[in-house]
Amino acid sequence: MFLKGRTCYISGPLEFDHLCEDWRTPLKRVLRDEFGVNYFDPSLDPKQNKAALLRQLKTEGRWKELSKIAHEFVRADLSIVDRADFLIVCLPYRVPVFGTIHELIFSSNAKKPTLLVCSDGKDKIASWAFGFIREEFIFGSWEELYGYLRKVDRGDEKDNDRWYFVYHYYHDGKQWLFR
Repeated sequence: MFLKGRTCYISGPLEFDHLCEDWRTPLKRVLRDEFGVNYFDPSLDPKQNKAALLRQLKTEGRWKELSKIAHEFVRADLSIVDRADFLIVCLPYRVPVFGTIHELIFSSNAKKPTLLVCSDGKDKIASWAFGFIREEFIFGSWEELYGYLRKVDRGDEKDNDRWYFVYHYYHDGKQWLFR
């Protein structure tokens, strides 16, 4: 009930997504069907069509061109992170990520609910993450995350200040209003 109509940014490996299971499809299904959450999946962004070009630029050492395109990617994605109500971050064990970490830190610094999932278990997450992501936002499985989202949706996390915006404001189609 509280999550319906909210927006989630789905963060996780893109460049090395082929090294992990398909986690995006089931996550998007749950967000849409169970919670009515709108989401942005950067893997479906048309800019991903430039992935082959980026690899080519790296191979050819065309660093200025690579930098220009990558800069545009970073600006676009961080702009959408900024607009999202919360983030779900997939951090698979032993899969290289860089942009994912940038999005995670950016969201956390903005005081957004930033939910981190490693389906291989919490023990596979670098200890450093526990220093800046709240422990209650770190999950060792997708089912743990879904259980937590059910609590948020019921209103059981109203005392958690990171969910303040979700619980206290709604959009009437014209403006944000206080509940």
